[in-house]
Amino acid sequence: EIPKIIKAVICEDQETSKMALLHICSCLKEARKVFEEIRKYVDANQFFNVLRIYLSGWQGNPKLSDGLLYEGVWDTPKKFAGGSAAQSSIFQSLDILLGVEQSASGESADKFLQEMRTYMPPAHQAFLHNLENCPSLRKFVISSHNADLQEAYNSCVQALVSLRSYHLTIVEKYILTPARDQAKKGNASKESPDSESRGTGGTDLKNFLMAVRNTTQKALLKED
Repeated sequence: EIPKIIKAVICEDQETSKMALLHICSCLKEARKVFEEIRKYVDANQFFNVLRIYLSGWQGNPKLSDGLLYEGVWDTPKKFAGGSAAQSSIFQSLDILLGVEQSASGESADKFLQEMRTYMPPAHQAFLHNLENCPSLRKFVISSHNADLQEAYNSCVQALVSLRSYHLTIVEKYILTPARDQAKKGNASKESPDSESRGTGGTDLKNFLMAVRNTTQKALLKED
């Protein structure tokens, strides 16, 4: 749908833009429904104490503060981030498409998002770069003065906000609450009290996700 929207913007085709935005909105709502399935199939303590360990990387990890030495590959230790949703080109492409300027989320958040692009396949990185140089959908929607198109745009942004808000809910249940419970039991890391509640990508998880979500919400267009 993204190439279709870009072509529609270039051709000033409001109807095609609207229909494509509504389709993306529908996909985002469906993605949230799928995300909600985690509560049914994944136990929070199992995720935090078992699965999450294998998702963590060597960047921002106090247990490997000097990085990890890949013997026979490099002569010096390397610091790589663990798995992160920010490594998904889907969400970064939606931000670019909708004109959500995540640079406003703060310098550290923007730096992290840019760094996570280096973990994407080269073709995905190239797609994001090309998308950034395409005509602005947001400006097109604003200048159109088309209420239906603006509503479709806002619906798409709101669906992305909703997904990111739910991400925060899941983080609270699957990471922050188990981390607090672990600390109460005296099992928290001696090196860093909050190390267990950081993202597997090495971020200050809750603050990062809140900043990204809030910046997305600010992209909503106000009624004329």
